[in-house]
Amino acid sequence: MNMIDQLIAGPDPLGEGATFESQSSEAEQMFQKVIALPRGRVAGVRRIRPRVLVASAAASIIGAASILIPLMGANAPSAAASELQRLSSIVAAAPDATLAPGQYEYTDSVGLGLVEAVERPSYNYNVKMHRQFWIGADGSGRIAMTYSDPTFPTPKDRAAWVSAGSPELSGSLPDMQSITNQSWGASSGSAPIDESQLPTDPSQLFAYVQAKANNPSAGQNFGELQEIASLFEERYTPPGLASALLTVASEIPGITLDNSATLPDAAAGMGFALTSNNMAGWTFKMELILNPTTGSVVGEKDWATSNSGSTDSLRWTHFVTQGVVNSISQTSATTKTNI
Repeated sequence: MNMIDQLIAGPDPLGEGATFESQSSEAEQMFQKVIALPRGRVAGVRRIRPRVLVASAAASIIGAASILIPLMGANAPSAAASELQRLSSIVAAAPDATLAPGQYEYTDSVGLGLVEAVERPSYNYNVKMHRQFWIGADGSGRIAMTYSDPTFPTPKDRAAWVSAGSPELSGSLPDMQSITNQSWGASSGSAPIDESQLPTDPSQLFAYVQAKANNPSAGQNFGELQEIASLFEERYTPPGLASALLTVASEIPGITLDNSATLPDAAAGMGFALTSNNMAGWTFKMELILNPTTGSVVGEKDWATSNSGSTDSLRWTHFVTQGVVNSISQTSATTKTNI
């Protein structure tokens, strides 16, 4: 068993992590570290940013939306846009399951993460990931993660690793070992986004998404789709907001439809993909996969392909289950949400 396998033994290591008192400085530090932690990319360019809503900034963004033209243009929608609009209508009719005090939104996900090593010469490697996440309306919660089976995406990466002295692969997991199983109290400072406070008017929400989007490598459209995906992940997304997010997604240029999208673990759904050729020699692709019946999020994958046809930096996430639970040790949801 290598070091990466030893980070945690077992899929749900209850009771082994530290627990901090609510409102303590340690709880706040742990909360900020956890929300800044990327899911698919363990280290590198693409990071899921801390989901923090600053009231004044949000007000400015929403206010600016008043000058936007209506979202729906005169052109006939693409097949992808039509399906997103259909799913938006379905999601809007879903029952609300807002968290009560003492309840948590629980998400169980599996996938493949990409580690960008810091050694020279640099190299990438993949690790299988199992992530469990509990988050309450007050920002309190818990995270439990496991990593295993490191592999190299290309022969070039393996060769670079050998050239660097074949270091232990777990050595490139900055700040990971300390938060593989941690819980924290209510956030005393910046709380996670209160999604009930985000606008459900598509034009206003589009302004918010555009302002938050940031992907200098793949482009603004990628950043917008990633921001929308992040608002569905590991949190409760109210039906009105979920519907508006899908409407906004239908307006992102270049999204294509894949009626038979799959993840490497055989999870399947309806895929909505973006392709970018912004970097010479490489094609980037991201696909958000939704349940075609309910509109809930099945998973996400993104990868890069060279002009020679080789695939590099594949990473994906399958959201196995998501729902409301009554404690940070419960894994059987009383009410299913989003999945």
